[in-house]
Order: sequence, then C-alpha cells, then structure tokens
Amino acid sequence: MADPNTLRRVAGAIPGRAYMLAYKHDCSIQTLLDCQDEVHRLGNHPHIPTYHRDEMLSWFHLPRWISEDTASHATGTALDLDCGRGVLAAFCREALGSEVYCACRGRRELSGRAEEKYGLQVAEYYFESEECPWDVAFDIVMMPGLLGQLEAHPVDMLTGISKLLADAGRMYLSAPVARRAERAGKGEDAGLRPEDGGPAWTVHEFSKDELLSVVDSAGLAVERFGYAPGCLQKHFNMALSCQEHARL
Repeated sequence: MADPNTLRRVAGAIPGRAYMLAYKHDCSIQTLLDCQDEVHRLGNHPHIPTYHRDEMLSWFHLPRWISEDTASHATGTALDLDCGRGVLAAFCREALGSEVYCACRGRRELSGRAEEKYGLQVAEYYFESEECPWDVAFDIVMMPGLLGQLEAHPVDMLTGISKLLADAGRMYLSAPVARRAERAGKGEDAGLRPEDGGPAWTVHEFSKDELLSVVDSAGLAVERFGYAPGCLQKHFNMALSCQEHARL
C-alpha cells in the first residue's frame, strides 16, 4: 500500500468513493462499498451525500483490519457505537456473519429496512453517560471518529467502553490528527478545538504522542496503528485490546 503522504495527496484530488474503488481488489473494501450502496438504497437515499461518501476515508484501514484479525476464528458479536446509517454494521454482518448491535445517539439515521435486512439489534445508547442496554461481551467494538467528537474526556470514554469488550475482543477507532501539530510534526498543538481552527464538529484532536498516552492511560494496548487520509484532515486508525489480554 502507498505511504501515508501519497494517500493524503491522492485523497485530496479524488472523491472518497473513487479513492476506495482503487482498492476494490481488497475483498473487504469491495464488501464495504457494496454495503454502502445497499444501506443507502434501503434508506431511500437516491444519492450518497458527499460526507457519507467520503467518511470512509477517515477509517480506511478498519474494515481490512477487522477482516484480517477475525480470519482465523468466529466473531460472534460486534458493537457499532453511534452507528450512523449502518455501513460498518452491515459490513460486519455481511463479511463476518456477526451478531451486530448498533447504538444510536439522538437523531436516528439507520433505516428500519436496513435494520431488518441485516438483523441488527438497535437501541438508543448515550454510552458516555449510560449503562449498556445489552448484557453482552463484544468481540468487536467500532467507534470511527467518536473520540474526536464527544465532550467526554477521551481517557474516561475509552476506559468505560473497554469494559464492554470480551477477553480477546478488540476496539477499532479513528481519531483526527491535530492539524497544526501535523504541520509542525510536534505535539504541542494537540487538542485543537473548533475555535482554534479545528472542524466545527471536532472537540478533540490529537498528536500521535497524545493519542498513545490516552490509550495507555485507559488500560489499552495498541495492536495496529496507521494513518488514513481523511476527507478534511488526516486521521489515526487504531486497533486496541485490553492490556491484560494484549497479544505479544
């Protein structure tokens, strides 16, 4: 795969879906694109809006990592936090055959037809302040983008969510790279808020060192790490496990 800087330059010139199609030889990417088409068809969306088309650029590595990490064993349960229209949830159902649970916060975007087709278990769940509505230990927890969007302290949020994992479970997340820190190659500008030049929906942005510190403080270990080009800014992609169950 091309180096992160090349990916970023290409992504700046090519819409997200076209960029993903360049990797359609990867079966996980093709399955993801098929799920995106079907989810939007079931939701009666005649066109995929720009943001929903391009959002996958922020968590580009996650579908492939999920597929590779589960290739040698059955994956029973997956949780999609703040599931949006349900593209990743549909992917886990189609690619892995998982029992998929979807948390919705506020306005629901997931269509009833998609919920029915993929057999999704859906509930309103404000996970930063509420108990999980399901008594389930999850093999996979997906939270693309959320670490940068919520007011909750990142360490507290990850610590709480980690308690939902099964012993060998993994958490897959993306988080925005602090843009001034990225340009400077340093960490002192991490944590940008919108008034400091971050996107309007971003509460937290991170340097690499800051994000790794947050993960360690939450009792989690990094299993995979990479950069995704993002649609407005570069994102970190990570696969995490609880430290006591980390693979050596």
